Amino acid sequence: MSTSEISPKSDGSLKQNLIEISEKIVDLGEVLEQADPQTQPQKIRKATKSLRHIGDDLLGLEKVCIGDDLAFVRFMLGSVCQMLDYHEKAEELYLQALAHWPDHVGIINELFLSQIAMNKHEDALETIQRSIKTGGETPDVLQNFATTLVHLNRIAEAKTVLFNCMAKFPDDSESQLLLRELDKQTSSGKS
Repeated sequence: MSTSEISPKSDGSLKQNLIEISEKIVDLGEVLEQADPQTQPQKIRKATKSLRHIGDDLLGLEKVCIGDDLAFVRFMLGSVCQMLDYHEKAEELYLQALAHWPDHVGIINELFLSQIAMNKHEDALETIQRSIKTGGETPDVLQNFATTLVHLNRIAEAKTVLFNCMAKFPDDSESQLLLRELDKQTSSGKS
């Protein structure tokens, strides 16, 4: 799909095309997550090439879109950049999208992932706290919060977050495993 095929139109086809692009990005992300680099390098190269083409199309759209459409294009561009390990650019694009949609939990959470990938743990801590304030507590978000605190050597706070997570979500085994691993590290002096 080229930019000329997805240029803004007043009949609503732009929004539909943006949704289709978003779905392709999600599908390609799943391919990248599931493909084994040792046995499926061609699959990874193909998905990466497709993401680059989508990124090129989105760059063209970024120049002609406004409002919600522009924020959505920047969110998708951020996602593409993140998948391609361009985390600084992803962070920039997520922040631009959040300027228009400040309470969009999906963008906030993806911003967090890019900040973690760049070892920007102080920024990531602020972002994950914003995610909790905006979207509420889930086991995944609380585990990310605890892990970020560990990166900042705030072990006692991380343990408190995990204990609270287990109290709120007693069926969540990941928090229990994370707490056990943290206990092992702190008891052996590796933190």
